[in-house]
Amino acid sequence: MLTKLMPVVVSLWVLLFSTQVVAEPFTDTVKRVVPSVCMVTTNSVSSIVNDKNQKDSPPNGQQNPFDDFLKKDQSQHIAPDPNAGSMGTCFVVSYKDKKFVITNTHVVGLIKDGISKVIFYGSFKTYPATIIGLDKISDIAVLEMSTTEGQRVIENIKSLLWANSNNVQQGEDIWAIGHPMQQPFSVTKGIVSYKGRRNNNTWQELIQSDVAINSGNSGGPLLNLEGEIIGVNSFIITPAGGQIGVNFSVTSNLAKRVVEQLIDTGVVKRAKMGLMFGANSDRGLFVVTELEPEGPSKEADIQENDFLIKINGITINIIDDIGKALDPVLPGEEIEVVILRGDKLIVKVVKTVAIGPIDDAL
Repeated sequence: MLTKLMPVVVSLWVLLFSTQVVAEPFTDTVKRVVPSVCMVTTNSVSSIVNDKNQKDSPPNGQQNPFDDFLKKDQSQHIAPDPNAGSMGTCFVVSYKDKKFVITNTHVVGLIKDGISKVIFYGSFKTYPATIIGLDKISDIAVLEMSTTEGQRVIENIKSLLWANSNNVQQGEDIWAIGHPMQQPFSVTKGIVSYKGRRNNNTWQELIQSDVAINSGNSGGPLLNLEGEIIGVNSFIITPAGGQIGVNFSVTSNLAKRVVEQLIDTGVVKRAKMGLMFGANSDRGLFVVTELEPEGPSKEADIQENDFLIKINGITINIIDDIGKALDPVLPGEEIEVVILRGDKLIVKVVKTVAIGPIDDAL
C-alpha cells in the first residue's frame, strides 16, 4: 500500500516546488533599474533644512493652515541640496506612449524657462531638456528631451514603473538611487519609517524613510524590492546638512497623479475648504480656528470653535487624515463635513473651490 502511494507523494512534492516563483536577486534588480535613472543639472538656487529654520515650521498638532499654507516660506522645507540646482537626480517614466524625465521642482527651479541638462547612465554627455510642468506644492517637475538626439537616447531607456504607494508597509525594505555628494549613481538601502506624513502642506503626502539620502539625491526614485517607484525623494531633516536617517519622499500615487496632470494640462487642480484649524489635545480633536471670509466653509455655516469629526467620509483622527480626505476632491465638488458644535453632531455640505495661484499666495 505504501509503495503505491509513493509516486503520488513525490508528484505533489515536485508540483509544489515547481510552481514557486524564484525572487530576482537584489543585485540583478539594481543592474536592471540603474540605467533608468539619470542626472539633471541646472542653474537654479535653493536652500537646506536645518535646526535653525526647522523651528519656524509648526510641528504636527499645533496651528496648521488647512489651505493657506502658501503664505509661509516653503523654501525652508524642501531642499536637501546646499548647492541645489547644480545637480539632482531624475528618472525615466512613460505616459501615453511617450517617455519623460521626472525630478523635483526645487532641483530645476521655479521657472519653466530655466536651463536644464540631463546626463544618462554610462556617459557624461549632456542633453538639453525642456520643463513642461512644475508643481511647487508636491515638489514634482516633468521634463522632456529638447533635441532629436536626446529623444533618440531616451527611447532606448527602459521606463520605471509606478507602484501603488497605498500598499507600502511600515518597516518594509526599500532602496534609492541617486548622486549623493556628487557620487553618481549610488545605491542606498533602508526601511520605511512612516507612510503618509503631511509635513509641508495638506496636499503633499510623504513617505519617511531611513534610506541614506544626501545632497544630490533630490528628485531620484525611492523603490521597492521589485524595482518599482514608491516615492520621489524630496527633502531631509538634518542638523548640519548630513544624513541622519530622517528623509522624505513624495508618494508614488501623488507623484503619478501630478505628473499626468502636468503633462495633460500643465497645471494641477486642488480643492480647498477655506478654513484653518488647530489641535485640541485635551479633546483629541481638530478645531476650526479661522474661516476665509466668504469662503466655502463660511458659506456652509461652519464656525470657529467647531470640531472637525469627519470630512468627505473620512474620520479625522490625526492630521494626515485631513490630507487623505481632500486628495481625491476637485474644485467645485461638494463634500460632507461632520462637525461637533457643543454637544451636537452636525452635517454640513461644503462646495470646494480651487486654491489660488501660488505666486499670489506667497
